[in-house]
Amino acid sequence: MKQKLLTGFSLMAVAGVSFWACGDGSINKMDEADGLMAMQYPDHDAWVNFKEEQKNACKADMDCYIQYQGYIDGTELPPEDAVSSSSEEQQQQQQTRLSSAQGQIDIDNTGPTSSATIIDPGQQTSSSSAGTPVTGLGDCKPVTSPIDKGGSVSWQFVGNTALYKPMEFATFTYEWDFGELGTGVGFKTDAVTYPNSGKYTATVKVTTKDGNTETKVCAETLQVNGAKITCTCATDFKSPYDYTAGATVTWTATCSSAGANILEDKFTWVGAEGTTNVGSYTFTEPTTVTPKVIARNDDNTESEFDCPSIKGTNGPENEISAPYDKAMVAGVDYTITITSSCPTTVQLNPDQSAGGNCTAVVNGESITIGWEKQIPVSSLTSPFTLNATCALASIKCW
Repeated sequence: MKQKLLTGFSLMAVAGVSFWACGDGSINKMDEADGLMAMQYPDHDAWVNFKEEQKNACKADMDCYIQYQGYIDGTELPPEDAVSSSSEEQQQQQQTRLSSAQGQIDIDNTGPTSSATIIDPGQQTSSSSAGTPVTGLGDCKPVTSPIDKGGSVSWQFVGNTALYKPMEFATFTYEWDFGELGTGVGFKTDAVTYPNSGKYTATVKVTTKDGNTETKVCAETLQVNGAKITCTCATDFKSPYDYTAGATVTWTATCSSAGANILEDKFTWVGAEGTTNVGSYTFTEPTTVTPKVIARNDDNTESEFDCPSIKGTNGPENEISAPYDKAMVAGVDYTITITSSCPTTVQLNPDQSAGGNCTAVVNGESITIGWEKQIPVSSLTSPFTLNATCALASIKCW
């Protein structure tokens, strides 16, 4: 995991380039935009939020969190910056020893690289007795899923930090069993190659520093896909849909797979009901539904596809058909259907008595409208949406 970590305001106190070692050991440099933002807008919400996002990303990565736990948790000052210099003396190896309640870390900064070595993990927070089985140390999962047949992926252990501190997890041993695919070690394994499609899991045996053990079958499985599936998902129901005319709407997935057969009774719908290629949803209240469909084939492939959204309304939602010559209220969403009587132009007329010109959002795009504002029909889709900030005396077309 590559994350750009920011040491806070101290990094702007030196001239040069600031580096951080993170996660897999990669070094990420502050770019010009980062520096400019930090100096000019130190209290800006976007800058503050950006720093917090990077801290949270590091905390989620055990490699990174182990190295910088003190700074992330606010118990230590930021690590010293590695400053570029033409001085030969300044370019010599620098070694900084940090200590905390979790133990000591040697950080060896040499040129553009950095490494961390745990010297003493300190006291464990768990009170379990030595050499006994324990439960609840954490869980394990593939780094990514799904992958294609023949691809490779690493597995990682996610420790329960309510039981042990992240630095303590780094002192534990991890023995992985991938069945016929072999074994591995470490809280993050080397990549494992999967020559066949299907669902896979892994088992890890965790041994704490004092000999306690837990053997865990990973709760999250790895999906390895074979022959590719392609699908289109469509519906005959128009959005917005007045469900008082019939509460149930449907979608149909049309799928194919070169070199394999689609399993017609193995579809899964998310946000809708169904086990075949047809999914349904029954409206009971106004809401917008955007389902997904998962298709499967006999080569162990599972693929997920998006379906069109349908907005259900309890009655007509201000839908009109042009030509239309009555007033339209400001700030209301209108859905306008263009009929055959409007072949070329739609004209919007703001109510001059209410202030005249204003802005309107047409199909998601903001425009300025004045008296007899004309919009070519060719630039619109039917139906199109309209919401004006001022009242309209009329909408016409020809």
